Amino acid sequence: MSDESYDVAVIGAGGMVALAVAVWIGTLIPGLSTTHNSQPVSQPLATNAEIMPLQADSVSNESVVMVSAGSGEEVLQQLQRPVEEYSQEVATTLLQQRLSDTEKWFGEVPDNHYSIQLFMTNLVDVAAVEDFLQNAPEMLDFEEIYIYETVINDREMYSVLYGDYASRAIARSKLENLPASLLASQPFLRRVSTFRKATARNS
Repeated sequence: MSDESYDVAVIGAGGMVALAVAVWIGTLIPGLSTTHNSQPVSQPLATNAEIMPLQADSVSNESVVMVSAGSGEEVLQQLQRPVEEYSQEVATTLLQQRLSDTEKWFGEVPDNHYSIQLFMTNLVDVAAVEDFLQNAPEMLDFEEIYIYETVINDREMYSVLYGDYASRAIARSKLENLPASLLASQPFLRRVSTFRKATARNS
């Protein structure tokens, strides 16, 4: 072997030894073999239970909603409250509208006309009437729902009617085609003169 070939062989062997030593040192010093960017993607995020509350001196005058473990239901209730209050206002407005329109209808409808008595309920059960107005079947004409207050056996009640029909036959046909949900309450026909007299007697 020539001197030049011998020098190349020595240098090659030396390079291999240096590489082996570097790898060995890397296994002894933690953190050299991995970097920040190589952290597993699946590392779990902090849970709600790990979120620390704000200190009193770090809270401004503005309202701060803290989301912590177990508070989700409370936050949801706070968000729902304005919606429920709005729905209640709408229901009350609908009832007042129908009471007013029914009073006008009483002053115009002939005594020999008929209407369908849908149901009656105690005055204290106003929520039942409001719920009916908000969820009335689509096939009903809202403007033909009539509601008035009456007294039966010393009990103040709401009477809920539907429709204004010139004959009993027409009223009967309409009654038989009511939705099943309304037929379940066993509605019946009433002549206008009968409940007009009742309202006049109770006024």
